[in-house]
Amino acid sequence: MKAKKYVVLMAVFGFVLSACGEKSASSQSGETSTDIPAAEASSSVEEDQNEEREIVNIRDTWVTRSLSVDAKGKSVGIEAFAKAFGKAYGKYMPNKVMYNNLTGNQKANEADELMRMFVVDNQAKNGYLKCELPTEYDWQTTCCYWKRNNGHSLVAFWLAESHEGKDYTDILLAFYDFDPATGTMKPEPKLAQKVDVAMKRYDAYTVNLPAEGKDIEVVGHKADLENDNYSNTDYLFRWNGYDFRMEEVK
Repeated sequence: MKAKKYVVLMAVFGFVLSACGEKSASSQSGETSTDIPAAEASSSVEEDQNEEREIVNIRDTWVTRSLSVDAKGKSVGIEAFAKAFGKAYGKYMPNKVMYNNLTGNQKANEADELMRMFVVDNQAKNGYLKCELPTEYDWQTTCCYWKRNNGHSLVAFWLAESHEGKDYTDILLAFYDFDPATGTMKPEPKLAQKVDVAMKRYDAYTVNLPAEGKDIEVVGHKADLENDNYSNTDYLFRWNGYDFRMEEVK
């Protein structure tokens, strides 16, 4: 596990160097396959890369789109939330594999050589689900949820993608409030922004949603490129029944 994290971090810091100090995790948020805003693409090569970067597409739009959850009269859990998200943003491959797995369409996954390699860790009893390509590079969607003290649920999704030969790492942390009365997941971008703002002092960060327990682990990564030195700082975003408070792990 440590080896995988190290290789992923090297990919992250490779992006940091190539981007002249820009963070790979621009302001957190995003979903749905839409055209990328005509930001400041410095070259046609960058534009071509962005067309393939589905997390960038999702980040640009998720904050404006609520998602309908199909519970079919059953108690709503992580599978229903993951299906709603996967259906909405199925162009991102981990989401597509996850959605096919949850809807019984395994044949679609088996028919594609790359999709066959993904592993779905479905811990529905714990309210946790992860779909990832189990290699030294990161390509995943992870999700979980918490019961809020107002009768709603808070749902979180973490997307990350870094590959050998690509000089970028894309990440996305998204939160939704699920109202059982309406069956709708409504975006809560302020929570994602809370994490993003706290991590601005670092070159990059990773998020570990809880498969057990209720707290989110966030790791800030610093790179001293001149001395070839890399350091990590761990934080916990502790669940308080409605959202989170941050504390550094010492």
